[in-house]
Amino acid sequence: MGFQTLRKIQAPIMVKMVSPKMGECILDAGCGSGYMSLELGKNLNIVAVDISRDRVKEAKTRLTQLGHQGFFVVCSVTNLSFKSNVFDKVLLSSVLQHVKDPLRVLKEINCGLRAEGIFVINVPSDRPFLYLPSFFGNKFSSIEEFLWNSFKAHHKWSTDDMKEMLGMSGFEVLSLEYSPKYIAAFFYEMGLLFTLIVSERIARRLLFIAAPAIYLISEIDYLLPRDTGGSEFIIKARKLLRKTVR
Repeated sequence: MGFQTLRKIQAPIMVKMVSPKMGECILDAGCGSGYMSLELGKNLNIVAVDISRDRVKEAKTRLTQLGHQGFFVVCSVTNLSFKSNVFDKVLLSSVLQHVKDPLRVLKEINCGLRAEGIFVINVPSDRPFLYLPSFFGNKFSSIEEFLWNSFKAHHKWSTDDMKEMLGMSGFEVLSLEYSPKYIAAFFYEMGLLFTLIVSERIARRLLFIAAPAIYLISEIDYLLPRDTGGSEFIIKARKLLRKTVR
């Protein structure tokens, strides 16, 4: 339920940044179960890829049942099996932090984009979690390490660091927005904390009961300035005209 809350907060911002148009070829890199592919809408040439065969199968079932078009491919974002300059836009949502060589992924995506193509990415910010922040001096708190034990996250970034890495990969940053911002992030993170305090079954029930309030409070995010801090941020960038070497 915590991840669903996060997705609900971020999806409208990412869709607005991608600004999908009929007939465009859009890559959903690291598509998972296809949530963002679905949010982008119909009448698009969606190419959804993920390293997990089960996830790709789930995404394909989900989209095709709802009448969405798409191509579904099992492959790693570090080695996309496509020709150069084929995509109008690329979305990379909650993926880069799990990759050991993020710069390679960004260059791979740049290669797949057409000239001046749009790239939208969201990643964790380098701030500490809101709860018990003074207890954890490391970049990743012990809470995060525990929660991500089965799906290891290797990185967090400041916005300046991410802008620099995008520049090195042949991108120009167009806009940036934190999401979730501090208010919504607090409730999202408290939801994660529940999973450490009580059993998973009880945590799910508590979060289900609290969901309407969490969703309502998360709407405050859209009223705050883009640069109001938070636990993650979303960047919209454009591929520069110069050729990027793999």
